[in-house]
Amino acid sequence: MVDYRDCKVNLNNNYKLLVLVLLLVSIFSVSVSVSAGADYSTNFALNETSGSSDSQIYSSDTSISSSSDLIIDLQYKSGTDYDIDNDGIEDKETGIVDLTVEDTGFVGDVDTNKLCARWEVYSREEEKTTTVCYGAEQCCGFIDLLATTASWDQVFQLHYGRFGATENNDVTAQVLHVDYDLGRDYYNIFYSGRKTLPVKFLDLSNWQLDIHTDKEYYLPNEAVRFFITNSMEEADVQMSISDGKNVYNIIYTGQAVEFTPTTPGDYTAIVTATLGDNVKTKTFEFTVSEEAVISPTTSRDKLYIARQVYYLGETVEIVLDVENMTSAELDIVSSNTLYRYNNVGELFYFTPPDASQYIVTATVLTPQGEKEFTKNFTVSTGPMKVNLGLENSLRRGLNIEKMELYEVGTKSNLGVLGNRLDMEFGKKYDLLIKLKKDAVQAAASNETNQTNGTDETDDFASQAAQSMNPIKSIFVRGLRAESPDALTLKIDENIADFKYSFSQLYAIDPSGMLFDNATVTVVAQGNVLYKCKDWSFIAQTCENDVWELYMTGLVPGQ
Repeated sequence: MVDYRDCKVNLNNNYKLLVLVLLLVSIFSVSVSVSAGADYSTNFALNETSGSSDSQIYSSDTSISSSSDLIIDLQYKSGTDYDIDNDGIEDKETGIVDLTVEDTGFVGDVDTNKLCARWEVYSREEEKTTTVCYGAEQCCGFIDLLATTASWDQVFQLHYGRFGATENNDVTAQVLHVDYDLGRDYYNIFYSGRKTLPVKFLDLSNWQLDIHTDKEYYLPNEAVRFFITNSMEEADVQMSISDGKNVYNIIYTGQAVEFTPTTPGDYTAIVTATLGDNVKTKTFEFTVSEEAVISPTTSRDKLYIARQVYYLGETVEIVLDVENMTSAELDIVSSNTLYRYNNVGELFYFTPPDASQYIVTATVLTPQGEKEFTKNFTVSTGPMKVNLGLENSLRRGLNIEKMELYEVGTKSNLGVLGNRLDMEFGKKYDLLIKLKKDAVQAAASNETNQTNGTDETDDFASQAAQSMNPIKSIFVRGLRAESPDALTLKIDENIADFKYSFSQLYAIDPSGMLFDNATVTVVAQGNVLYKCKDWSFIAQTCENDVWELYMTGLVPGQ
């Protein structure tokens, strides 16, 4: 293989020209550039090939090879108004998915003015690939494409129909560096590997969501079995049940859900399905009573608010579950202030600005006429009783020795009762979680090895001893809460390793917490620590099998 970055300039003109021509012929014989008579109204150059998207910069017939000087990093673009959950799934009618290669890595000095990004959109339905090029004209021209934009790292936006996109697509990106001058026997050409992400456009017009049970009246300690219908399997479904004082978060796995109420009262079950910025919500009310009551036939139309008491800084979720609702207006009154909102949907979020009593009136228009609903809630000051959900991937609780809570900048332990943290909205706290040690671990070592992490979404995996739980403690700095059920921490120890042949796997998922950084104290058995950023707690595997060497020189037992 010839690395063109190391080629000398003493090649004669004829030989150099022959090399470039051969490269173009062997690599781009299937390319079709936009002709002079083409429609330029959409301002992009395209290249289509039928069949699979296997056309690449390199082939067995060429001597050019990919370079480690360019390390491709293709991601869904975060922090924009498009595809806000960054999963590559959007509405077929209105959605836009944006992708970026802006974090592509460079080794050494790379002239970014010589870069271009080759984007391919492969439609699985049509089995066609459309190719466009962003960046330097010489770079795009070398791969027989027009430069759509001058910036190689401009965000790539895709919607249904653009660049041949259909319902199911694969978007592939590749970054190239092309610099040559035939007049002085000079060329410097190298490029990254290819990376692909899926993009889906779904028809949400017929999206159906519903929740129901067999009846509306139950006895205490009688199991309530909920049936949830969700026609959009890509949506994230969350469920909770409220008795007016407490909210119980329910794990929905796609099967029927059971809940056993112990105390009499009126309950409301709410199910919310989210797909990007598209949200659908349904509720179901039932009563728990000591007396057996035959369920009366009543309308299911309702205005739902999860709790009667909120704390200042919390967001109130207001749900309108009204059949055939065409439009709705909300009036929220506090003291002498009226907050009016027109054309609200099924789910509305309201953040009360003051501690007070609030009255919510919803006026809903349906084909059968106008309907009105009223609810009230109270906003209080003071610390929230925040529930810290500590669990493993099997939804089981963890063996906690103790927890200590401190307001940032102080050394006074505020105390933790069970898993309840007294936290005020807007304040930061430090939290120490100590896990109980089993007998084997206690005998192994009294010393620790500390690793620091500041990425809120990272999961960690390591080599350690199979016979012990390696995690001793977790110290979370700058912890903050926005609601009483805002914090979740998942910890898996002694994960069954059927694939990687590590001595031991453990994982921490802090993505359900808001914090600045954290320190994890562990006992090591191996001498090398690896890290997987995209660990799947459900599949118990490292997605894409990308393991990074995180730390070396560890001492087993310490």
